[in-house]
Amino acid sequence: MQNQSAAADFFTLPDTFIIREHIGSEDRSTEFKKGPGFIDHDFRKNVAKYVSAFINSQQNGKLLIGVDDDGSVVGYGINQGQEDRLKQQIDDAIKDIRPAVHPNDYRVAFIPVVDNWGLFIDNKFGRKTVICIVVQGLHLNQDGKLYQTNQ
Repeated sequence: MQNQSAAADFFTLPDTFIIREHIGSEDRSTEFKKGPGFIDHDFRKNVAKYVSAFINSQQNGKLLIGVDDDGSVVGYGINQGQEDRLKQQIDDAIKDIRPAVHPNDYRVAFIPVVDNWGLFIDNKFGRKTVICIVVQGLHLNQDGKLYQTNQ
């Protein structure tokens, strides 16, 4: 039961992020990406690379898109259609990893960014969002297998 509790805690994410909020620093288990360049260039391949790296390092990992390298929330403007496409690309990227990663071992969340008054922030591209990809690398790779992408 304790393992399920630890997994539940790991998958816990905030309901919103506050614009310019500092949410920590990058380390072996946390990677920040501002957004446009990461999403526009080899997104699926890069997601698979980061997820497999978290698993291979036997770390629970979080990839947060819409956060500057210094840990400041900037958000990424996205509409519902783009969110649906990105979710599919993320799922497909994780399906590219071998051995297979079970859907219960990762979570994808699109978390809205708000201003200091709690109001959603929209721009010409859509609602500002932080895209969170969370993987249970510690649970997945207890036997030290090498997880690889087929990209």
